[in-house]
Amino acid sequence: MAEPTHRPEKGRARLLERMVRSPLNYWGGFLLDGGVSLVFIAAGLRQSPVPWLARGAFLGAGCCAYTFIEYAVHRWIYHGRRESVSRLHTEHHLHPRRLIGAPVFFQVGICVAVWMLTAFAVGRSSAALFSGSALLGAVVHGALHHLMHSGGIRVEGLLGDLKRHHFLHHSDASRNFGVTTTFWDHLLGTRG
Repeated sequence: MAEPTHRPEKGRARLLERMVRSPLNYWGGFLLDGGVSLVFIAAGLRQSPVPWLARGAFLGAGCCAYTFIEYAVHRWIYHGRRESVSRLHTEHHLHPRRLIGAPVFFQVGICVAVWMLTAFAVGRSSAALFSGSALLGAVVHGALHHLMHSGGIRVEGLLGDLKRHHFLHHSDASRNFGVTTTFWDHLLGTRG
């Protein structure tokens, strides 16, 4: 029997690659991630039974946790062995001004998974604060990264330091995986 000429997984991979290169996906990710993060944060603030100081701690913890998620995804997934993901990220390295972004549902999916996991430990409203602020960290990361490559950030001050840090990564992809912070690169020995 002859093998089928069209394999569904190949078609899905091509669709996913087209999506990742779509400006609608790129800009839509900012809108979706920003909107969902604010809904999570608002719901967490409104429903939380914990004192305001604890609410602030969950918001801060989510932002801090995102910095590690950013580092880990960039280092071990985007520069990992998964060919389709690393190939698209390599395209970003070759053409840094192209609007290439993770599928629009990727960040929200991670946010919901984090919320579900942390809800068992700290309750639904505190988990909403934590995961919502982590997703907001992804929006900040995306905005900073976009501004770095579009020329919207100069080379002076803290943002300039982050830009130089990131641009060094583009010249040596084994270093400087952080975009919003250099902390994890310092801690894990990948600062270049």
